Amino acid sequence: MNANKNKSVSALDVSQYLLSLDPKREYFTSKRMSSEEGWGINPPIEGNFRLNKLLHIFQILYYVKYGEFLFFENMIAYRNGAVVEKVSKSFLNELYLLESYPRVEGLDPQREDFLKTKIEHFKEYSNYELQDLSHNDPSWRLAREKGNNITMPRNSNILNYWKTFYQHVLEEIEE
Repeated sequence: MNANKNKSVSALDVSQYLLSLDPKREYFTSKRMSSEEGWGINPPIEGNFRLNKLLHIFQILYYVKYGEFLFFENMIAYRNGAVVEKVSKSFLNELYLLESYPRVEGLDPQREDFLKTKIEHFKEYSNYELQDLSHNDPSWRLAREKGNNITMPRNSNILNYWKTFYQHVLEEIEE
């Protein structure tokens, strides 16, 4: 049995750890994405966009690998992909996310190792590639069909799909 099974980890905990891996904000930047590149009239902040796409992708891959969720919050379906609202709002005030949010003593080693290896792989993905991978999740598509800002389902059909469809993604990354 996995010793981490009952450890309650929030998406903010995971976000803080991911941000700690980029202290100079070279990847999780605070600049807006370009409207000329098709990101709309009010384009997202690049670091916030990347952080939320990675949370979504890592949630799926962690579930595929360990049969449990990386963090406990649900995700909300937005036009550009899945978002953890508390993380998205906190990123807008990075000082809050990095300094005011109570620091975790560190994630368990399993999560830290998982995040460290996966971030190195996904840093090479463009914003569009991250969005496409996020949009491949049927829970995002199902929620978007119901409207904007809808909680994405995590029922047994979705979880089984994750295990089937994303297994090859995990295997490719871990080769």
